[in-house]
Amino acid sequence: IALNPRAWVDNMTSIPAEDIVKIKLVTRLALDNVRKGLCSEYDFNALAAVTNTQWLLAESGVGGDNLDEIKAAQAALMAAQHRFDAIGRYGFDGRGLVAVTESLDIHDAQIDLCTKGEYRRALQGVYQRMNAGEVLI
Repeated sequence: IALNPRAWVDNMTSIPAEDIVKIKLVTRLALDNVRKGLCSEYDFNALAAVTNTQWLLAESGVGGDNLDEIKAAQAALMAAQHRFDAIGRYGFDGRGLVAVTESLDIHDAQIDLCTKGEYRRALQGVYQRMNAGEVLI
């Protein structure tokens, strides 16, 4: 077994502030584009990726008391995808917009609290589930 001292440090180190700002900016701009009726596939995927990642963070104990809110956001994203499939445009109803906004607030708190290692493991878990055919949204 090879030991990686860098992995141990990453498991204990907070996500750098500049990375947190970038993540928050991308997701808030994506949500703003939804509100304006300008949501692109990139915007939708950014919101879906964050929701999937926060689900796995919650499962691991970072914000785990917020699973109902995360589920509501995922349901809103599924509805937005169905809307896109039907009319070619992403959008949320009022409840969906509230759910996704609350979900982003929760994600913001999660990334302020979690370590780089926890976030990396959550991202890896999302990819593993996607590759296994388990779609989270």
